[in-house]
Amino acid sequence: MKHEYSIVGPSYSLRPVENSDVKLICELRGNPALNQYIHSIEMDEGKQKRWLQDYYNRENDFYFVIIDNKSLSSCGLISAYNVSAFECEWGRWIIQQGSMCALESAWLIYSFCFDYLSVSEVYCRTVSINESVVAFHNSMKIRLSRTLPAHFDIDGVKLDAIEHRVTKEDWKELSEPILAKLKRLALYT
Repeated sequence: MKHEYSIVGPSYSLRPVENSDVKLICELRGNPALNQYIHSIEMDEGKQKRWLQDYYNRENDFYFVIIDNKSLSSCGLISAYNVSAFECEWGRWIIQQGSMCALESAWLIYSFCFDYLSVSEVYCRTVSINESVVAFHNSMKIRLSRTLPAHFDIDGVKLDAIEHRVTKEDWKELSEPILAKLKRLALYT
């Protein structure tokens, strides 16, 4: 949905996706090194603009560009969607190769979901064979909730999903140590 939320962290920020981001979306989503575990999209900029127009009209879907605060360059994309009064999902997460924004962008989207959307739980679903991203969520101490058999259909192949879930109460304990780490890292970048 078209929104005005901007979330600022120590080194990175989230800003709403705009029509001018279509080229970035196509570059990231079209990169074979980055798109192995995500739904394929047509790399036609016109079709992506139409997809964005549909997105702008969807309720409870918040799509962001991840921005490096120093260089102001775009580093990736991330979303919160399927928002209800109780919970929401985050995903559509894709980061440029070489960017160091993974931890902070995840922290920012969790903070957005809990602080701005006021949900009680946030979950994300990762293709089970995407070992590096599953390990990333585990390293954040986000609770592994369940395995969803054949949850994803990526290019005609059914793949299991690993669901990680965090409650607002758990996030209160997890958030501050992560933020402290991010602030320390920001001093060296």
